[in-house]
Amino acid sequence: ETDVGELERRTEGWGAALQVTALSLKGQSPDRVAGFINTFTGGHRHVFDYLLDEVLNRQPGETREFLLQTSVLDRLSGPLCKAITGRNDAQTILEALEAANLFVTPLDDDRRWYRYYGLFADFLRVRLRQAYAEQIPASLHRRAALWYEQNGLAGEAIKHLLAAEAFNPTADLIEQTARGLLARGEHTTIISWLAALPEDLVRSRPRLCLAHLRALAYARDIQGIQARLHDVEAALSSPQAASYTSAEVNHFRAEAAAYQALLAFWRDEDATTAIALCRQALKNLAQDDLALRGIITLILGIMLRIDNDLEAASRTLAEASTINQQANNLILMMNAQMGLVGIYEVQGRLRQAEAICQQALQLATRPDGRYLPAASFALVGLGKIYREWNDLDGAADYLGQALELARPAGLDDVVLDATITLALVQAGQGRWPAALANLEGARQIVGRWGRARPLGRVALFEARLGLM
Repeated sequence: ETDVGELERRTEGWGAALQVTALSLKGQSPDRVAGFINTFTGGHRHVFDYLLDEVLNRQPGETREFLLQTSVLDRLSGPLCKAITGRNDAQTILEALEAANLFVTPLDDDRRWYRYYGLFADFLRVRLRQAYAEQIPASLHRRAALWYEQNGLAGEAIKHLLAAEAFNPTADLIEQTARGLLARGEHTTIISWLAALPEDLVRSRPRLCLAHLRALAYARDIQGIQARLHDVEAALSSPQAASYTSAEVNHFRAEAAAYQALLAFWRDEDATTAIALCRQALKNLAQDDLALRGIITLILGIMLRIDNDLEAASRTLAEASTINQQANNLILMMNAQMGLVGIYEVQGRLRQAEAICQQALQLATRPDGRYLPAASFALVGLGKIYREWNDLDGAADYLGQALELARPAGLDDVVLDATITLALVQAGQGRWPAALANLEGARQIVGRWGRARPLGRVALFEARLGLM
């Protein structure tokens, strides 16, 4: 059934492709079937020859040119195809291709966006590389990137710039958009983009290194953070640093100090050093630099809480929530508010904690009612509160929703918190195998981090389960 489902996805029900698959699989051993299906593309020789002879070569020259040029796009619209091809009748051509049933399908009811069938798009891209010199596809990607950037779709623009190997423009655009993406919890996107850039280019640009540091901090990549901190320091000590203003250098150094504070705590569990580094960074930071001030104030609040100064931690986390809300950083604002919720839980102020969670949940809800990944913070908070109230079914529901949002977003802190709490809930429900499986999942997460404190936390909960 898995193989059939994958084959249906790849062929989209196209009869000729299914016939080609059947012929190709004839006589194949069962263990090779899945491997063939997973590599079945429009570049397969029988599919390619069929599409070349029976489809592409039968089109008028202008249509052939349009199909090949627009094959670099995952989605097609009239204005975008016009930007790629220079044709004013791009929308008319798309509608004609759909009417001719030529492997084009609309993506909306208004016929504004289309896409090519997957196998047909694969074929066209192979043929484009065969028919043109390498610089032609790169030029098409650049035109697509320009259109996307002008229309406020930076992520799509970056994808096309990377395909064109236009690395410096890619770096410029990542620097401009990284903070907004990170504020929405999309750190895995930043990490993947930077992995596609030449390492020397990333190292030479402090803003790019700092964007990477923020993403690595979300991912708890201690080794990566340490390496990037060295890169920032090297970049600021190089002759190129003379091109930055003193305010920019102060900003770079203050942000680096924030990650040094995190590193000091994560490596040595040393909250005192981390608190001192945060306070020094805030002292050297411009008052109106809200984005960075929000990051450092949040870290300071978390360290004060770990240091058991709950009164100072409460004040600092409330301040961090306000600053990050002003800076439109939803993820960090949620982090700060959940830090407050944790303090209220310890103090037994569960109604206040619930009110904060519900307010945070509203802020992390899209207009269509769906939750943003940042909502996972509030959902975990509610799961903990409902467990304290012994509403185990309600707690399990909130925690399940949190995991559904946090796992694909790579929010490992939230996943860890939700997984441990869900294990305790399941133990309370008598679901011991599920509880133990969740604790093992938590152990695997903190095992990747290699930090003593969270490993101890998992061991503590394992001991609690053993006593229940």
